[in-house]
Amino acid sequence: MKSKPEKGNAPEVAATEASSVKNQATKQGIDMTDSKARAVASTSVSEQASRAPVVNMFQSARPKAAASLLGVGVSTFWRWAKEREDFPKARKLSSSCTVFDVQELMAWRDAQAKQ
Repeated sequence: MKSKPEKGNAPEVAATEASSVKNQATKQGIDMTDSKARAVASTSVSEQASRAPVVNMFQSARPKAAASLLGVGVSTFWRWAKEREDFPKARKLSSSCTVFDVQELMAWRDAQAKQ
């Protein structure tokens, strides 16, 4: 039986993690090259999650994800929310959680394109 590589041996650890990723993909019926498996294994979960916010079209989005949907930065997004009367209104779920309705944001964006 093969023993797990020690943490200090980075190349062997990376190869083992890539092999694990490839095996998991194969079990799910996904064909993955060795180089793609190494790339996935070397990317942390938080890096993968932060690349592109996933938003369901029938739900609400936090400001960072909402700004991304509109293709602007968070500062611009908040400025628009404050200054533009026709901008969709924020909804406070708690004292530290603000969301925006995704359908309202998309409708607002489409209306801006027509003007």
